[in-house]
Amino acid sequence: MHDKVYRILVTVLLTYIIYSRPSINVTSDFGTSFSIAFADVQKNIEWIYLPEIDANEKSEVLMIVLSRSDNYGRRNVLRKTWMNKRNSESIKEERMKALFLVGMNPGDLRMKKMILEEARLYGDLIVADLNDSYDQLSYKTLTLLLFATRKAPQFNLIGKIDEDVVFFPDQLTPLIENKLIKVNTSSMYGYLVGEGLEVNHIHHGKWFIPISAYSCLKYPGYLSGPFYLTTKLAAEKIITATKHRNFLSVSL
Repeated sequence: MHDKVYRILVTVLLTYIIYSRPSINVTSDFGTSFSIAFADVQKNIEWIYLPEIDANEKSEVLMIVLSRSDNYGRRNVLRKTWMNKRNSESIKEERMKALFLVGMNPGDLRMKKMILEEARLYGDLIVADLNDSYDQLSYKTLTLLLFATRKAPQFNLIGKIDEDVVFFPDQLTPLIENKLIKVNTSSMYGYLVGEGLEVNHIHHGKWFIPISAYSCLKYPGYLSGPFYLTTKLAAEKIITATKHRNFLSVSL
């Protein structure tokens, strides 16, 4: 009798421990806001402005340009060049959609007003309540992936590109048509930097990484940051995996 009662008490205790344990947060979209969760830190962020996306059955690629909030001139140059349907069949035929992702430094009301006016005028800005600084670039990149997978799931291929990169959209089309880029797989495409680059654990600065965040002495192979493509399936896996990795301020 006592053994039976003991086993019941142990079972109840274990059940309590399991179900009362704090759940691991995951990177998630909540409609008007979202959360980016790493193993060691979590950030809750507001969507300030979301563009309308009229994607038809031809839609294949969503290109998102990471842009600083004060780089209005650069954005206008891109609007007149590769993002313009007069210069690109992919844009004209709506096989590719191009948007900007802009962070908004809190408290800068003048800049916020200007950005929102620009967003309403052109309809091509994604604006999030993010510090627009280099050490927050990892958050900005994940914001890009979260927007693409949650707000524009009709696109099977997602592109990340910096605003100072020369780009020819129509050169992507034959790569997709010839299956060199396979949009229905879990894949990423770009310039592969070989493994072995030394990690800066010593000198504080732009490339400094604390050992607590990444203890290895050298980086593995990675895709160069100024431009790369990821399929929607790969983006989903990246978003899911953030909770298992510590935050890194370096976006290579």
